[in-house]
Amino acid sequence: MALLQTSETEQIIWAASCCSITSLALHECKGPVDKEWCGRMCGSTSKGSMCCLQSDAASCLCRGHPLYESVLKSENPDDVCCVICSGQKMIAKPFFLSGEKPCCKGSSDYLCCQSRDACPCDADVPSMCACYGLKCCDCCNPLDDSKFRLDFVPCAKIAPVSKGAQAGAVEVETASIIDEYLLCAGCCCICSMYIPGTYMEAFGVEDTSLCCFCVENGCQACMLPKNKEEEVLLLAQSGQARCIKPPIASGGPCCKGVTRMGFSVTKFAFPCDQEVPCVFAVCGQKCFERTIQGQFKCGDDKQIVPATGRKPLFSKVVTRGAMSVKEPKQSTPSNETLQRH
Repeated sequence: MALLQTSETEQIIWAASCCSITSLALHECKGPVDKEWCGRMCGSTSKGSMCCLQSDAASCLCRGHPLYESVLKSENPDDVCCVICSGQKMIAKPFFLSGEKPCCKGSSDYLCCQSRDACPCDADVPSMCACYGLKCCDCCNPLDDSKFRLDFVPCAKIAPVSKGAQAGAVEVETASIIDEYLLCAGCCCICSMYIPGTYMEAFGVEDTSLCCFCVENGCQACMLPKNKEEEVLLLAQSGQARCIKPPIASGGPCCKGVTRMGFSVTKFAFPCDQEVPCVFAVCGQKCFERTIQGQFKCGDDKQIVPATGRKPLFSKVVTRGAMSVKEPKQSTPSNETLQRH
């Protein structure tokens, strides 16, 4: 993800203290008070790097915000009302050691204000002191041999933060689940595990869920990059929460989700549906199940495996794709979540 940039024009310096500057973009306050103006003013963004940690974040982004389209991650954008929060944190190679990048640098935008800081100071964050819109002086900066000098300037202006390079969106290694085994189930919740092919198949955390009727979440944590030559070494955290139209109004669930943590998977749905059917199981042994056709079946129905001549310890669960919060289509018996063995 590129560095977030919201302002393209000069701003007025309000306060400054050596390597930290707060400025005002008063031009952002102009214009008619409409939905677009409110959307632009309500949102806040931030980005930055500190040593080997890079991050960017956004919150309260509505359709009027200039970054709404680029930040939004949804397969059904028309159903999204606003982006509640979105962001990521990455552990990257420490290029600050060789001087290719600063030790720390960041900026944040909220309402018509912008805060920026850098160590060491640079063209985006020159070393100065200012208070209540009055610039007092330029401070010493050993990197460019600048010296202390008085410089009383009211409403001094500063250029917008440059669109510096930051590690882009990184493609991560995701788990490829072939066989999923049932551990336990309690009506609207199913817990299962799978056998990872490599250690990377058992690495990281992934979650997709719908909660509180209208809040849709999607997040990842501790994910390894697919390209080993990437600047990013580890995707520490990435996620987004969106306010959407309540799926229950069109026949969808009240809440639903799937979480993979290591090589364990948890699924839940209320009310139960085809992807998360009503099942009760203990230690891999099914006690009863309500099939897709609405039939109740009691007892375990695992069949003997020809290769071993014995019944497996755990029932299998059919691996499914991305979670759907809309009314699932009617499927055939061959697509049942719990296969018979």
